[in-house]
Amino acid sequence: MPCAGNAWHKARSRHKRWLLMEITRASPGDARPVAEIHVSAWQEAYKTIFSAEYLASLSVEKRHVWWQEVIASGTSDLLVARAEGSVHGWLNFGPSRDGDAPTNQAEVWAFYVAPAHWSMGAGRSLWLHAKQLMRQQGFASCSLWVLEQNVRAIKFYEAAGFVADACAPRMLAREGKQLREVRYVHPFGAC
Repeated sequence: MPCAGNAWHKARSRHKRWLLMEITRASPGDARPVAEIHVSAWQEAYKTIFSAEYLASLSVEKRHVWWQEVIASGTSDLLVARAEGSVHGWLNFGPSRDGDAPTNQAEVWAFYVAPAHWSMGAGRSLWLHAKQLMRQQGFASCSLWVLEQNVRAIKFYEAAGFVADACAPRMLAREGKQLREVRYVHPFGAC
């Protein structure tokens, strides 16, 4: 389904002035900034979860190639938030990949904002636009998986209307550790 058009949202900058945040579908030229944000957000958000060596080994080049393929495939929706000429964050969604999910449930596959732009409205703007697109595509709810140690993200998701799901956590193996991911669900309701 084509995008309903670009969305504009106001977001606060660190200088306490409002930025005009444009939300659009990613284009091939967005693969590089998406990859850069993917790596930098991981390195900041997970610095207490993963080793510095592991985080330093993350490759912008590999993610750049991967995101080029994702954008070219069109198998999911990748939205980017732009302000003042640069990408501040992105959100990737599609149908839920969980076997127990209803067919009308979307899933946020990945969602990152550049650390320099955290708590300034880019994430909220991305989520609100993604939610609108999900509803237009016929989805009645949305799920996502998050590391239970990622307290900052969980607070954001709960403020956006997500609630912890009762399903069993899934395990993610990294660096010889078993990490728990928990599922959150946001039922869209009538509003």
